[in-house]
Amino acid sequence: MSVLMRRENTLIIEPGSDISKIQIINFILLPNSKKHFEGPPLQLFDDDEEEAANYINVDLFPNKMVRNFTALPFQQRDSSKVFPINSVYSNSRLTYQKDFSKESLGKYFLEDTDYIEAVHKCLDGVTYEDVKPAQPIIKNKPANPLLNFQSTTDPFILQQEKELERLKQREQLLDKTLNTSRFAPGQYVKFTFTPIIEFKQNYDKHSPLILGGLLPQENQRQYITAKVKRHRWFPKILKTRNPLVFCIGWRRFQSLPYYSLKQETKTEMQYDSALQTESPPLKMLKYTPEHMHCQCTFYGYRVPAGSGVICFQDIQSKDFRICLNGTVQESSFELKLYKKLKLIGYCEELYKNTAFVGKMFNSKLEAAAFTGAGVRTVSGIRGIIKKPNDDNGQVRVTFEDKIRKNDTVFLKTYVKVKVDKFYNEWDNHCGKFVQIRQMAQIRQTSNAPIEYAADSQYKIEKKQIFVPQELALRPKFIQQLPFEEAQTYIKNKVNHNNLSELEQARKKIKDQNLKPLLAEETQEKRQKRVDELLKLNQQLVKEKIERKEKEAAQKEKWNKGMTKKHDEEKQQELDEKRKKKRIVMQKLNEKNAKKGKL
Repeated sequence: MSVLMRRENTLIIEPGSDISKIQIINFILLPNSKKHFEGPPLQLFDDDEEEAANYINVDLFPNKMVRNFTALPFQQRDSSKVFPINSVYSNSRLTYQKDFSKESLGKYFLEDTDYIEAVHKCLDGVTYEDVKPAQPIIKNKPANPLLNFQSTTDPFILQQEKELERLKQREQLLDKTLNTSRFAPGQYVKFTFTPIIEFKQNYDKHSPLILGGLLPQENQRQYITAKVKRHRWFPKILKTRNPLVFCIGWRRFQSLPYYSLKQETKTEMQYDSALQTESPPLKMLKYTPEHMHCQCTFYGYRVPAGSGVICFQDIQSKDFRICLNGTVQESSFELKLYKKLKLIGYCEELYKNTAFVGKMFNSKLEAAAFTGAGVRTVSGIRGIIKKPNDDNGQVRVTFEDKIRKNDTVFLKTYVKVKVDKFYNEWDNHCGKFVQIRQMAQIRQTSNAPIEYAADSQYKIEKKQIFVPQELALRPKFIQQLPFEEAQTYIKNKVNHNNLSELEQARKKIKDQNLKPLLAEETQEKRQKRVDELLKLNQQLVKEKIERKEKEAAQKEKWNKGMTKKHDEEKQQELDEKRKKKRIVMQKLNEKNAKKGKL
């Protein structure tokens, strides 16, 4: 026979003994068998005693043992096998046959005893490799003193009862449902891995390994949106799509962040379309704002809302490394992130408040998609796109006021941003982690210039010279003017119209020295006039130099006088101090002489 120590009230049978010797103690009796399973033995507790060999699962009992049975209170509820009343079992080594009566069994078994369930708890997953011979049977075994007591005041018995209750609570942790799903709390689990040379070489005792489990929903990669703020001690602002190292929970990885601002006013929009004319829920930013929160979107494993986020730009930097911190708001497979797009058009035809705007769209289909969208001119006049006019993308726009033909028309739209699915797990246990670098680091190592788009560079605007228009008066208004002013106005107008181009240009020049150059003179007179102007210019330059030299000499003389004056004042102050000191010493000597000290 084989015996296994357990924490349940079960049955022990000694061959060759009467039914009166059956006792309810902490052992169960199982038949010896040659059947065994490969694998190491599993010791459930440290204090379990291995008093038997050849453990076998109850599902593998021979059919002879479960062939005959009657309904008893201790039958198994969840299994098709029931421990027999009439047990007949034989093999090459042992022959045993015994009949049990209901009265004798009912005497020693309670109604709530579930024998097969206790056997399942003991034997699920418990196997041995070698078949050991049965232990010798001890006859006339003394009864268990713990079960034949009448008084409950004995301290030894009370202590044993507390120990049994503690062990029974410990046994409840080994539920049948835990064997296939998880380990009980407090159990020690040993894992054996294949040898990893890189891990052994790069192992660091200062960075411990933490072994844990992941739920199915935590193994999905999604777009994570977090509410973050740049740390006030970090010296620089952060740019979109510059890689950062994210630390969320037990995970540490590298990803590309996209910064955005959340719009408080919600409007009905078609988020599936490419372009939007209304304010989107998330508007992309190129840089992180100063002294305020913003939304940060990146790609990674799904995490619950409310999880803390902390980001680093460079782990190995000696300066302050924390650049962002915040909390996770949501995780989803879809992302509603938009950036600003401005379409520009020019007026081609005007009729009152209606204008035909071109060069804004390339086809009639594009123009039809924006029917009803609002536009605006540079001066702030608003308008609405009515409908396409031709196949080249020209549209008819109605404005709230008259506009000019040289006005530029703008259409503000938003285009959906495609977030890169980049996720770089931080793995430094098998070697040095290789992370992607910042754009500034790449330009610094390769000496590459900063790339500029042709449209983003500033252009020098060449403004046209403003020429005021001539004063135009009506004949009726001229008649109402005084006689002298009316005559001068008419004379100037007539004379100005009769002047040639050379005379008009000469009239616009105000410098009296340059006016003779435009007159119809000979080449010699012109050259003579130019020489006179050059001499005059040289004379003016010479006078200017002399004047500066004279001012410098006067300034130097003044500085010398001031320094001399300061020196005299200092010498006078020093003489006064010496005089005062001499007077004080003289008075002190006179005072001491009167006292007879000298």
